[in-house]
Amino acid sequence: LATDGKEPSEISTSKIIESYKGIDQSADAQFDFENGMTARIKCAFRAWGLKVPKLKVEATKFNLYVYNYLAPFVYHRLELTNRETMEKVVQNFYEGGASTYEYQLRAFVGALRGDRASMELCDFAGSPEDALKNMTIIDKIYEKAGLKPRSGKPIETL
Repeated sequence: LATDGKEPSEISTSKIIESYKGIDQSADAQFDFENGMTARIKCAFRAWGLKVPKLKVEATKFNLYVYNYLAPFVYHRLELTNRETMEKVVQNFYEGGASTYEYQLRAFVGALRGDRASMELCDFAGSPEDALKNMTIIDKIYEKAGLKPRSGKPIETL
């Protein structure tokens, strides 16, 4: 997570529901940034049958909604709304029906094979440092909710 190029300064609220010990079913957290911005995430694995995953970004002049970013091959929409005029611009991108994960996997495999375009896609998606920052925020969300961060196994080098 990064807003205005900065990481959150604090996790102000966090609630996690576990379906089984150590397996989270849903999470709801709010982040505060030093510049006064806030961000909130809500996610739930059991809500798929009822809701389409969406991302909402509220800015001063516009709101951006991204509907179903996880499975765009089923249904997907980008919606930009002018907050003053309420005028909307809507676009759909299906790109041949592939899933988000398939595109990520293609870019990763291509980057391993030395394909420059794939490397640029991987760079766009984030660096290993970005992944570490995201995992650190996830650990802080767990801690704020009163849970222990998930532990992993070290990755062996090939």
